[in-house]
Parts: sequence; C-alpha cells; structure tokens
Amino acid sequence: PPRLKFNELAPFHIRLFIDERLKEVKAVSVNREVTCIGSAIHSAYVDFPDLENYQTPRIPRPKVERSRRERLITHDEIMKILTELLSAKQSKESEKEFTKRRVVGQVFQMALLTGARVGEIIGMRWEQVDFDANILQIVGRKNRFRVAKVVRYLEITPTIEQILRERRQINAFGEFIFSRTGNSVTHYHKILSEAAEKFGISYGLNKRGGFITHDARHTAVTRMLQAGVDLSTVGAITGHSDANLILHYSHATRESRRNAVSVLENFVTGQQKKAS
Repeated sequence: PPRLKFNELAPFHIRLFIDERLKEVKAVSVNREVTCIGSAIHSAYVDFPDLENYQTPRIPRPKVERSRRERLITHDEIMKILTELLSAKQSKESEKEFTKRRVVGQVFQMALLTGARVGEIIGMRWEQVDFDANILQIVGRKNRFRVAKVVRYLEITPTIEQILRERRQINAFGEFIFSRTGNSVTHYHKILSEAAEKFGISYGLNKRGGFITHDARHTAVTRMLQAGVDLSTVGAITGHSDANLILHYSHATRESRRNAVSVLENFVTGQQKKAS
C-alpha cells in the first residue's frame, strides 16, 4: 500500500503480495521470491540501525506441492520415438506434415542431448551457435534467469552438430532455429504423443506412467550422474539452481562439460564408450 512504513509491515501485506503473484506464476516460484523478501526484511537493520530492535513480521508462504516426477525415459523408448519422428517422409504425408514431425523429433532429441528445458531449445537463436569454437549457448528461460541473462555453454557433439547443420541448411525460421517465434513448435505435443502411443508408450502429465518432454531433463541428469559426472559439471550443463549443485558450479571446466555431453551423446545414439 502507498506510504506504508517499513515498521508497519505485517504478514497481511506479504499475503497480499503472494495472492497477486500466484495469479502469474507457480507457488514454487512465489516461494523463492518470498524467501528473498524475508531475507531483506530480516537484514534491514544492517543498513538502517534504527531497525535493530524491530520485531520482524512472520513471513507467510504459499503451499508448495512437494511431490516430484520420477519418470525416466528409457533408451528403448527413446529409440522408438526418435525413429518414428525422424524417419523419412511417408507417402501419405504432405511436405508440411513431414517438416513439422521432424522438427518435433529434433527438439525432443536436443532435450535429451543437452538436458536443457524445452523452452530453452525452442527459443534458441543462431547467434547462440558457434561452429568454429564448437560451442552452443543455452540461455536460461525461467523468469529469474531471463532477468539475469544466465547463459550456459555446451560442447557441440556430432549429433547436435548434425541437427544444427540440417536446420541451418533449411533455414526456415530466420533468427530462430526450431520455431518461427521462439515460443512454441506447431502441434508439438500432438505429434510427440502420437509417436509415443504408436509404440504403446504413455505420454502426458496426467496419464499414469506417462512421460513429458521435461522428463528428458531428469533423464539426462540421471544418466550423467550414473556415469560418474560430478555435480558441479551436471549443474553447469543443465543450469540447475539447487543449492547442492550451486556449491560446485565454479569447479566445472570445459573438459568436464565435454565429457558430460559425450555421455548423453553415447546414451541417445546407443553408442558405447570404447575401453581405454
């Protein structure tokens, strides 16, 4: 409210903020924002000594669903879905239908190869690709990442390069690689769902045992950890903001990132690392 003094701040005012924010973002995001607000309130006396004896208000928090998806996409499921999505043009398909199907397959494959969020892939621009340095930039798409312009750097593996080279040759979307506006891929969920269900693979957030594209991210993290990739490098690859990963971010090197994406390259393409 206008002209509200700091020492008049009450839990009710914070609740008003929470209710307004819940109209725009999920509870887990609001909870992070409230954590920042609470920290500022409790440390205000550092800059304003008169508040040293101020009794800070209780900080209310929105209820956050604690359950997390545990669905991992198996190698067999990946091979079946990608084979269907990336297969040659079928006689019954129009050129437009074939193009849409292939783009969906490439976005899904990129999610598996990079561990990136699907929005980060769909919004990818050509300026983020450096073929000479063999580096791909992933720009954070979550609200807090957009403001801070958080960028991650990945080595371009052979399969990623093949996808990007094909998209470059087609050059259908101008500045964007996988979509015309950088916001969505036409009929993405419908096409992916049909490809999965053709093999009896359940697809959908609310379907029992169903997978969604975001599960490709969980799968990528799991495979890298199982292969012995350290937490700092996994965090540098995927951009996870979990505190346990942040503590190790600074130790990730280009060599460790190269090894990490190689693990995903081998997993997605079915190749096995040669014994040293």
